[in-house]
Amino acid sequence: TDGIWALEVSSTGSYSARQPITRDVCINSDSITQIDNAVLFATDRGIMLISGSTSQCISDILDSELAFSINSLPHLNKLVNNTRFNSTEFQFLTFREFLKTCRMIYDYIHQRIIIHNPSCTYAYLYSMDSKQWGMMHSNIMSGLNSYPDALAMTSDNDLVNFSQPDNTIEPITALAVTRPFKIDDPNMFKTIDTIIQRGYFKSSHVSQVLYGSNDLFNWHAVWSSTDKYMRGFHGTPYKAFRLVLICKLDKSESLLGFTVQFTPRMLNKPR
Repeated sequence: TDGIWALEVSSTGSYSARQPITRDVCINSDSITQIDNAVLFATDRGIMLISGSTSQCISDILDSELAFSINSLPHLNKLVNNTRFNSTEFQFLTFREFLKTCRMIYDYIHQRIIIHNPSCTYAYLYSMDSKQWGMMHSNIMSGLNSYPDALAMTSDNDLVNFSQPDNTIEPITALAVTRPFKIDDPNMFKTIDTIIQRGYFKSSHVSQVLYGSNDLFNWHAVWSSTDKYMRGFHGTPYKAFRLVLICKLDKSESLLGFTVQFTPRMLNKPR
């Protein structure tokens, strides 16, 4: 409970603690995962990567005191139910709560870590190459020790191999919700009139909804579109915005970002 200590062997063959490597305490023994030159484990701080005598947290960007709820955005639950998803699948835990009973699978071939929780319908993905995080639908119950393959058993008693190439040709339905974004001055009111999604995909394969807020608690639907273009609209100015994207992408398609055009509204100045 005092962290991770280096051990040395005495002349009599006994082990003794020599020095502490890190004060990080593992909160879940099932999360300990060996990768090529390091070890991953869950702590109250997040997921730690220890290599040699140094350790670093790789999940700081995911840390949040509150879990996201689709009920925080008006009408989002109806949009979700109109896709192949079900709103009950979007019941999230805070990341720290998720880690308490999580397990990890190391996909050596694709250089990624799958962090899953048997009680949740989603899993986190971490790319060792790009250092980026993602999420996916999950019904993984447990991983199997079969290096270099990443084998897992699902709740349907199926054995899946995440190291195999994905040869599916069916479109992938995905839901993306951005974090709140404030353009330029965070305290300035803005009216957005154009948003264009960027990437390699057919225009009709992405639908989007724009939300606005002045306090980051109460959100209001501003506009929506059934393709990558959202333009030609005006309305009440807001300080912060969020985007919801409903995508049906082919295997070769991808999203890269979006372009936004807005007009500042100086409501605190007489005109």
